[in-house]
Amino acid sequence: MEHRSRRLSARRTELTREAARLFAERGYHGTSIGDLAKALGVQKGSLYAHIESKQDLLYRTMREGADAFHAALDAIPDDRKVTERIRLALRAHLRVVKEQLDVATVFVREWRYLEGERAAEFLAERRRYEERFRALFREGRELGELR
Repeated sequence: MEHRSRRLSARRTELTREAARLFAERGYHGTSIGDLAKALGVQKGSLYAHIESKQDLLYRTMREGADAFHAALDAIPDDRKVTERIRLALRAHLRVVKEQLDVATVFVREWRYLEGERAAEFLAERRRYEERFRALFREGRELGELR
């Protein structure tokens, strides 16, 4: 049973990555479930064993992006000078963009197509991420390290 679970999880990850690639390339509305099935070499119907909807894939891509950006900031040591933490935060952000360009592109451009609670959740995550940067700059100003 565990083997099947791992296989389904790997397939779901592959599907999310492929969706991110197609959403980044063609846009959310320009990508159909048929396009995803074709890219993965499966029948359309078999995709629904792994997802509820195309909206589900968009959400997963956004979640992956939010998790990657937050994890990058989490890895910055707290014991550095604030100017160094800002430099590291900017590098960390750019590293996520470089290493996960499709996910980052969808995170930045396609998020507006999320619906309902998922849209609200994403906006809260995005605000939280932006606030983490603002807090660094605020701290730098307060300590007199930034003008």
